[in-house]
Amino acid sequence: VWLTVWDTNDQVTANEFNGILDEDFQEYLTDIVSSDLNEIRNIIPDPRMAKYLDRPCFQYPLRSEDKAIGLIGYTWNSTPIEDEKIDTLIIDIAHLISQSVYNTRLREEHNLSQKRIADSEAHLNAIVEQSTTGIFLVDETGVFVYANDKLGEIAGRPPSDIIGRPFYEFLGGDKEFVVKMFSDRKAGLDAPKEYEAHLVRPNGSIRNILISANVYLDSQGKKLDTGHILDITDQK
Repeated sequence: VWLTVWDTNDQVTANEFNGILDEDFQEYLTDIVSSDLNEIRNIIPDPRMAKYLDRPCFQYPLRSEDKAIGLIGYTWNSTPIEDEKIDTLIIDIAHLISQSVYNTRLREEHNLSQKRIADSEAHLNAIVEQSTTGIFLVDETGVFVYANDKLGEIAGRPPSDIIGRPFYEFLGGDKEFVVKMFSDRKAGLDAPKEYEAHLVRPNGSIRNILISANVYLDSQGKKLDTGHILDITDQK
């Protein structure tokens, strides 16, 4: 019995064989064209292997999503009834191996996707945390769900003291105006994308800020307010 599996680029990724010289098997592999097996649905003779073993040989393709991903081969001398039994056994084994290969590739693709997402998130987080402006994310109720380090610096408190609290708690005398801008954006009304406001620090000092904000829908269809805050106190 011999077995070979190849990847989506037709590169051999796994082999298992016995009773065959290694150099003969490697030469045998060079003659295999995966596309030739795509339309095969039954066990067929394998003349390529027969020339190495000098006996009747047979092969059956391993399949995934209607495409050949490998083959299982064997040589067998028996009665017609035994032939039928071994053919059924080989086909069953081939289906099990094909399903196992398919499941393994799904896991590998999932793991690769997760890694790419994690890498992208890490890259994005690095950009956000190194930003020279305060970046925020506010939910539908006006509560901060994210604040970067720069926003904490502008507000005079760590981001952990900002997240989970309504944005208007940090505003000065123009609180009502900023709340109206937030409400108008959420309602889809024509609200300015940038406007000035006053932020109150824990020690009572006031910072002049420029707010730039937009509304977007998250994956669950909820409206989130996102944007950045620039400290323009020294420009006044």
